[in-house]
This record gives sequence, structure tokens and C-alpha cells, in this order.
Amino acid sequence: MKICILLSAYNGEKYIEEQLESLVGQQEVAADILVRDDGSSDKTHEILDKWQNKGLLKWYKGENLGFAKSFMDLVQRAGDYEYYAFCDQDDIWLPEKLKRAVDMLSKIENDIKLYCSNVYYYKNGKTYGGIHKQAPVFDKYTSMVRNIAPGCSMVFSRRLKDLLAAAPPRRLIAHDFWIFQSAMLLGEVVYDFTPTMLYRQHDNNQIGQKVGRLDIWKRRIKHLLNKNRRHEREQQAKEILYCFGDILPAESRSICSVVTSYRESLKDKIVFFSDGRYTMGSTLRNLYLRLRIIFNMI
Repeated sequence: MKICILLSAYNGEKYIEEQLESLVGQQEVAADILVRDDGSSDKTHEILDKWQNKGLLKWYKGENLGFAKSFMDLVQRAGDYEYYAFCDQDDIWLPEKLKRAVDMLSKIENDIKLYCSNVYYYKNGKTYGGIHKQAPVFDKYTSMVRNIAPGCSMVFSRRLKDLLAAAPPRRLIAHDFWIFQSAMLLGEVVYDFTPTMLYRQHDNNQIGQKVGRLDIWKRRIKHLLNKNRRHEREQQAKEILYCFGDILPAESRSICSVVTSYRESLKDKIVFFSDGRYTMGSTLRNLYLRLRIIFNMI
């Protein structure tokens, strides 16, 4: 059994070799590394050439698409493997990351399956707590409004990869949310509460667990003022129906349809607002969600 690690790189000369070292150090699994360079202008190409010449990876150069489309291009180009793993250029994987993923995925009978995990915050050489303080509750309903899966933690099956490659969305908002939601509605997702990697925070970022409520609400208000982002969840739900409508289970189609039509159907709006299964996971987040439903901004 082999895994294909899909890494999108962009001006990654500072950290990418540390990440590559952690990839080749994975325990008890065989993995190939496929890298797409998203238009780097630094020494990333030289580093990738060096590693490719050693037979440790394969890489190709593409135009600058942005990270989401770059990862989906990797999905399109990846060959036949049993599993695929997304990888960011500046994180550090713990040695058991892929083995834990494979062990958990192998217990799932459904061939459309996705693994995701908790991650440690990592800044200036120091490791902080996990991004999730307790295992998140999730199901098909919550997947319509909340993504619990960092793309850099994802490992997924060949069947899911084939579906994603065959039916790319017309508009891609975020590759990780798209894949998490697709996997939830079409198959099965397993979450590993044990952190499996160091999720690097850069100097111009705040450590995630130290961001205050005021900062969070400022970001949310800024999001709502951006007209291009007001209907992202509704638009993504429409893409799910467009791409996978023929194979969606009836329950998934119904859950999805409520989100796609809540602005046009008062009945669906009432369902969306009142059904507690559409949840963000906390009282404040749910208040924010319900306000957005009222004002047609999901």
C-alpha cells in the first residue's frame, strides 16, 4: 500500500526542507511526494530540484492559482494510490501521522472516506496546544456550516479522490471545506483528536488560541461587509448538488437543499433557522449563524 502526499508550494524556501524531512521520516508507510509549485519567485525551485534529483519527490511548475486551486490541480494529476494526503509547505509532520490515518481509515468499510486530525499550534520553535480543546461533534448537518478539518491534516481514499477529480466545482471557495463537506455528504469522515503535526504560525499571525473574542467578531464583521463572501456556504451547497447530485443519498440532498434555497423559500429558512442540528458548535457561534440566516448572509 502506498500513499501520495500532495504538496502545494509557493515561495517556501524558508521552511519547506524542514517539512520535507518530516515527510520522508514517516513511520511504517510508503509514501510518494508530488509537489506543485504555484509560481514561486524565490529558491523553492532549486530546493525541489535537489530533492527530485535524489529521487525523493516529483514536482512540476504551474501558474499562480492560489493555494485552493493549486491543491485541486494536484488532485487532478495524482496517479493511482490507495490514499492521498494534503500537505502545506511550512508545517512539520509527526512521524506517526500517516500511520494513524491509515489505521483509522482501514476500519471504515465505505470506500468514500476522509481522515482529519487535531494539530498543534507551532510558533518560533515552540509547540502550543491543539487547535481543538475537545473532540468536535460533527455530522452532515454541521458540515453545511462548519469545517472542522484543516486541509493539512487530511488523508482520503482513492474513491473520494476520483470523485473530486471527475467533478470539480465551478467556484471553489476553500479546498479543505469543499472536500470535508463532500466526504460527509457522500461517505464517511473520521476525526483523530490526537494532534499529528505542528501547524506553523508565522510572525505576522497571532497564535490561534490567544485570539480574543473582540478580534474574532471584528473578523466576522469584516467578512459580512465583503459582498463577495456573504453567500459562500449557500454557493458551496449549490456546487455539491451540481457536482454530485446524481449520487447524493436522499438525506444528504435534503440537508443540502435547505441551505441552497433558504433565501427563496420561507419554509426552508424556518427549518434552517430552527433546526439545531445546523450548528457551529457553541452558543456565540450559533448566534452568529442565526443572525446570518435572518439577514440572508450564509
